[in-house]
Formats: sequence, C-alpha cells, structure tokens
Amino acid sequence: HDQAGETTEIISVNDLLDAAVSELHGTPKVDVACEDSAHAQQLRLPTTTASAAIRALIENARAASRPDQSVHVSAHGSAEACTIVVQDRGEGMDQHILQHATEPFFTTKETGKGMGLGLFLAREIFERLGGKLQLESAQNEGTTATITLPWATATPISESTR
Repeated sequence: HDQAGETTEIISVNDLLDAAVSELHGTPKVDVACEDSAHAQQLRLPTTTASAAIRALIENARAASRPDQSVHVSAHGSAEACTIVVQDRGEGMDQHILQHATEPFFTTKETGKGMGLGLFLAREIFERLGGKLQLESAQNEGTTATITLPWATATPISESTR
C-alpha cells in the first residue's frame, strides 16, 4: 500500500491534522477541532501523502473564502472510522460543478491558477487508503469536503490471516 515509495505509519488523527495545517500561513485562518472521539485514535497511512491531500482540500476551501472568513476543519470518530470535515463559507458550487469537481482536469479557476487535479488526486489517495471523499455544496452556503478513513488495526489484516 505504499504511495510512491512512502511507507505507511501509525499516526494519531491530531498529529495528521497538525501536519496538514502546519505549512499554512496567512488568511483566511483555519480553525481545527479534533473531538475526543478521534483525538488519540490512530490511522495507518503514508503521512506526507495523506496530509498533503488534506492540505489541498483546505487550500481549496481557503481559495473559496473571503480573507475575513475562517475555514473549519474538524475530526470525529465512530467505531469503524475517522471522519475529517473541511468546511468553507464561500459561494458554494452549483450541482453541475459539484458533479464534476473530482474529475481530472476539471477546474473553475482561471487559466494558470489550477490544473483541476487537486480534488481528483485527493479522492484517489483517500480511496487507496480504504476511505472516501464526499463533497457537498450549496450556492451561497459554502462547500463541505468529508473524508472518511478507517482506523488502524492492531495487526494488519494480511498478517493476521497467515
């Protein structure tokens, strides 16, 4: 399951979110809330790749927001999985754009500002890790990106079945 040679490691949800936002500076600001249900729980993934994919979603949310609006990132857990939510309060996307947003090379940004691969690559990464990416949006209400990732198990399934 290694992505481009990067090995998977066990990381807490809190550390993953810290890695995703550590390189973000300026406005809009990013609020991060890790609920108790996810705080110390652990994921097994390639940290650099996964945090970059989350960062791409946060960057999209920041690009859609005004400088005085904050982007909200939250994490909570269930028995099976971790859910990470990235919300902006931007203009939102209409249903046509929303339907195509995770397709490769689809972009609404002006020429030279984006290749239309950010959401596509993020979705691919999360799906390879056994998770998923869902987008919800409404005009004038902003966009919500919801990432679901399975928890790390004590022993990888492949080893416990030998």
